[in-house]
Amino acid sequence: MTLYLERIAVRFPGPHTEFTYDLASLINALGHNKNDVLGLTRSNQDFSPKRLVDFKSRRSDILTDFTLSNGDNISVKIENSMGLSKQSPHSYQPISVKTVSQRFVTSGVRLVGIDHVGFRAKPPHTLAPSAGQRPPTEVA
Repeated sequence: MTLYLERIAVRFPGPHTEFTYDLASLINALGHNKNDVLGLTRSNQDFSPKRLVDFKSRRSDILTDFTLSNGDNISVKIENSMGLSKQSPHSYQPISVKTVSQRFVTSGVRLVGIDHVGFRAKPPHTLAPSAGQRPPTEVA
């Protein structure tokens, strides 16, 4: 039996947080919302994996669940566990999701789809620890 990636679910803390509520409002048009879980629209319903954005997670952190066709599930906590950051060469100030939404409305921009959903991580064999270090247990 050939295994394949059946579903990717990004799980945000429940809608009680302002960020989660605003993000849900911004991207709701990109799929079908059922009980605060947004199933992102696929260009072909036969394509895998299904992509879900869950806005009702009971956890306080952000997780991504990768579910295989045999039902096995791998959860990855979304965080910078490596402690690495890169300074942007551009000057900017962070803005809220609500501000982004307002700018879309003011500019007449409407979200109609997502052209790519991706996750980038180095395979475990390339994360070889230095002498005397333990291997990492999470992927950043």
